[in-house]
Amino acid sequence: MKQGPKKVVSVLLSLIVLSAGFLDYWSYSRAFHAEPGIWMDVVGGRRMLRTSTGSE
Repeated sequence: MKQGPKKVVSVLLSLIVLSAGFLDYWSYSRAFHAEPGIWMDVVGGRRMLRTSTGSE
């Protein structure tokens, strides 16, 4: 079965995008399971913003 270069490129690009998404989820999952409350300040809107003069 002969495949054109567009088919091969689209399959490779799909694999790259899916693996990047999976690795991002894996990183989030490891951080969340290590410290379950790590994102609660962000979700609750209480995230501290850092500036050049310190935190606001």
